[in-house]
Amino acid sequence: MSGWGIDLAYRRWTLADYGLPGQIDWEDIPGFFLGGVTGSYKSSVAAALIRDRIDPDHPQTLAVRQNRCVGSNDTGKFVYRDYWEYPKSFVRWMSALGLCSYMRQGWDEKGGTSRKAAGLVRNCRIVVIDDVGTEIGTDNQTAVNAQLLGEALDKLLHNGVGLIVTSNLARSDMDTRIGSRLCDLEEIVLPQIDHRARRARERKKIVARPHEIKG
Repeated sequence: MSGWGIDLAYRRWTLADYGLPGQIDWEDIPGFFLGGVTGSYKSSVAAALIRDRIDPDHPQTLAVRQNRCVGSNDTGKFVYRDYWEYPKSFVRWMSALGLCSYMRQGWDEKGGTSRKAAGLVRNCRIVVIDDVGTEIGTDNQTAVNAQLLGEALDKLLHNGVGLIVTSNLARSDMDTRIGSRLCDLEEIVLPQIDHRARRARERKKIVARPHEIKG
């Protein structure tokens, strides 16, 4: 999954690892909302959703079958082989704060923030917005970020880009301008367990036993 905008730590997960059905139907679903506590594997499930979407066996796969020449045989005839090709940079994975920073760059560009949002639609088939809720700050920062995030969500949702949003917050606890826009997303409920903390508790500890220091 190199070059697909997914961190190495998340690339091996599949939907089956989380008890979810393979080949999720994206036909009438604009995307997914993954809510849960810190460490509940939200980002891993997001990566599994992407992996399912690009599985060549998925009827709605984003992969395109291509055919190319790979050489010639003993008789001199060209040999062709099928392979799967994926759209370049078709996944964009951003934190909510990173998305706000990306959108803010549009203030100094011709066309403004709408041009930045249109760039996401033009270049991406799937966008992951990670950790919605972490973009809050002072009252002014929160208001500005809500406006920028809302504008990006509108553009993505209205133009058929697959959207995956993760958050520690319930949609009802978000700024109403954000939570309302996410209501069309299919919600995947995750157990409210911090798996990272649980693994740390279960992990065998390495105990250092320094020699007694002699004076």
